[in-house]
Amino acid sequence: MDDFESTSLLKGQKVNFEQVLNPFKLLVKGDYLIVSNKGGERLIHIFDKSKLTYVASKGKSGPAPDEIENVWELDRGLNPSTFWGYSNLTKKFKEYSLIDSMPAAIEEVSQSGDWIQGMSVHWISPNKLISYMNYDEGKFAVFSTEGDRLESLSLWDKDKKVVADQVYMLSDLNQGPKAISPDRSFYVLGKLKFSQFEILNLKNNTSLVVDGPILKEGGYKIYADPNGPLKIQEENPVYGYGDVYVTDQHIFLLLIGKTLQEYKETGEMSRSILMFDFEGNPISHFQLDYPISALAVDEKSKKIFGVSDDQDPGIVVFDY
Repeated sequence: MDDFESTSLLKGQKVNFEQVLNPFKLLVKGDYLIVSNKGGERLIHIFDKSKLTYVASKGKSGPAPDEIENVWELDRGLNPSTFWGYSNLTKKFKEYSLIDSMPAAIEEVSQSGDWIQGMSVHWISPNKLISYMNYDEGKFAVFSTEGDRLESLSLWDKDKKVVADQVYMLSDLNQGPKAISPDRSFYVLGKLKFSQFEILNLKNNTSLVVDGPILKEGGYKIYADPNGPLKIQEENPVYGYGDVYVTDQHIFLLLIGKTLQEYKETGEMSRSILMFDFEGNPISHFQLDYPISALAVDEKSKKIFGVSDDQDPGIVVFDY
């Protein structure tokens, strides 16, 4: 952590809401804080980000066309008055309004064909969406709203085709949280299984891989997954990043930095946030007095919002 320009201890204020019993993901857009919920009748809740007062709920839980089965990711979208929620169970990406109280989605995009292997969905432009791929020649692929592949990015091997089992293992090993900058210029993948993240420049299709801060050399083992192809796993891994959030100016990463056994002993995902610029330079290290499992950042008000990682999950607000 010595490379960071500053290290700060942040003290958080926790707030619980009766509408959100099991918060999962967070998104800041305009005047609002958007919170997805793991269960309940409504899976998305909207708050005034300054006052933390309740505004509306969206996303009725269920399999019907006007419902959504889970909200794996949130995306700002391209319309200033809407946002999107992604269900990785049904492979549907749904748009919701920020300015009315109607709970149903107003638009929907469904993954199809090769795009079914996409494990995330984020908007790049009106007819371009990017996904981290589960089983593909590259980490990322860009698709049209109709499901046509437009390009593959960050290939596993630029010189030759990687065999199917290797592709699946590499994708599984490199998976983790993903986020896109508000101007859609940068797409960031934080690796869950080791301490590394990748910054994809969407303007020129170049990528930068940043290692650390925990550098650990270890052996890897390959094992059979009863639900699919072979997988690869580092022996006794120190887990890397649990969440990532990208603003106009910076990348914020939630560092786990624990083995699975250490996580079980503490029951806490993280008390550490790392801030980088888009060149991968370390800027700030924030130590938290409250453990969190997800984050969102409002750089205008200098606030970090987190999902508390405790017996009674709520929203924790840190000023930085």
